[in-house]
Amino acid sequence: MAAIFGRSSAATLRATEIQLEPERSRFVVGNVRVDIGRREKIAAGSTMAAVFVAMALVAETGARLAAAGHEFSTFVSPNVPGVAQDHNLRVFDEYARRWFERAPGPVARE
Repeated sequence: MAAIFGRSSAATLRATEIQLEPERSRFVVGNVRVDIGRREKIAAGSTMAAVFVAMALVAETGARLAAAGHEFSTFVSPNVPGVAQDHNLRVFDEYARRWFERAPGPVARE
């Protein structure tokens, strides 16, 4: 399927194609690039594919953990309504607490 992402006076974002090939379990990603009026183009399609795959893994992992009844902390964009401003700081604090609880004793030096 082809997707056209739009145009602006400052830059032109060209179309890309993403083809699903389930029989090969891989994605084929076309070349996405932004023409900024220079010889070099920016915004590689491989980056978009990597982010898509990473976020798909995060979503699937979170869904499976939640379905199995596991409690876990998640990072949330500060732009999401109803989320406390210090939410992500509390997630970091929880991670640090768990990290130090599991850490072995201090390293002995001679």
